[in-house]
Amino acid sequence: MYVFGFVSPMSIPANLLLVPFFSFVIMPSGLLGLAASFLCESFSTQLFCLCMDGIGVILKSGELFGSLKPVATPWLPWVFLTYAGLITGFFAGRSRTRAILIAVSCILIVSIPIARQASRSVQPMSFDFISVGQGDSTLITRGSYAMLIDAGGSYSGFDTGRFIVGPHLLERGITSLDLVVITHPHPDHIGGIPFILQRFPVGEVWSNVSSYHSAGFQDMIRTTREKSLPLKTVGLGDTYEHGGLRISVLNPQIPLEDRMDSMDQNIHSIVLKVCDETMRGLFMGDADGLGEIRTSRLDGDLSADVLKVAHHGSRRSCLNMLLDRVNPGIAVISCGEKNPYNLPSRDAIKRLENRGIRVYRTDMHGEITITPANMVLGVKSGRVHADN
Repeated sequence: MYVFGFVSPMSIPANLLLVPFFSFVIMPSGLLGLAASFLCESFSTQLFCLCMDGIGVILKSGELFGSLKPVATPWLPWVFLTYAGLITGFFAGRSRTRAILIAVSCILIVSIPIARQASRSVQPMSFDFISVGQGDSTLITRGSYAMLIDAGGSYSGFDTGRFIVGPHLLERGITSLDLVVITHPHPDHIGGIPFILQRFPVGEVWSNVSSYHSAGFQDMIRTTREKSLPLKTVGLGDTYEHGGLRISVLNPQIPLEDRMDSMDQNIHSIVLKVCDETMRGLFMGDADGLGEIRTSRLDGDLSADVLKVAHHGSRRSCLNMLLDRVNPGIAVISCGEKNPYNLPSRDAIKRLENRGIRVYRTDMHGEITITPANMVLGVKSGRVHADN
């Protein structure tokens, strides 16, 4: 559970059957066949065939019992406590103290995960900007509600969904997602999505376009069909509310049913405003340039405490007309260390700094978590960036 994050619920009863079968049937047959090979080749062959058939039964059973479910990463004290209880139970001498220690261990082993889950249900809204190298991925949580915006890319066989985003969710105690948003189907945003959809229960998937030719988008479509996940193409005016949480779609202007060769997917990225009574965030995807101009001309309140900068801080992002409307206190740029595009651009950084906006970058600060606390926003930067 701690190392891999995914377990088969049927693995325990399966092992109760398969381990004795291997120990008392397959292993003795194999050893006997090895010994018989010096005396009778045909008898030895029959025993080895029996072994292979038995292993085939185990493999077939593994396919039936091998459905993996995500498990929240347990705390290290819980892991140590579990082993301490096992060691005490197996090796300590029978005594009243031993019985008390085992009883206390069992109570804590059960109560700690329950208490952790209960504490999560009352947590305030949080924005987690996950360090996925040159890409985007943002986790938004409020109580037990969790939504994921993009999941980084997949480069040279390195799947950020499998190795970065998935483990981040499990470390935060998240084993299911209410909403997954694919801002646009470029590889650095959608590459890790198929793994997330395959391994985590998901309530609904939002996309800015209903069809696209890229491999990542086709994998996403295939997974949503296999798992019967609702897939919705969203546009300006679409909203979602959960308790005090409100999600508003500000871009694209209309839901895009089909991809056209001349279409700039960056401009048509999904732009979201996510807010509750404690914090407001504007998430721009890659909608820089014309996307920012369109957004800044919308009616309604665009002000936000946190701005997820468009297109990894490109030269056409953070335009003054958008910053006038949003007036953020914090700007977060998701980008990779020493990326070949030289992002973020100095022009975008300068426009933010001239307004006194605090700038955080995943290439410099690693994972960035923003939460409200006592009428101010708390920012915590996590482990080193994904490039390391």
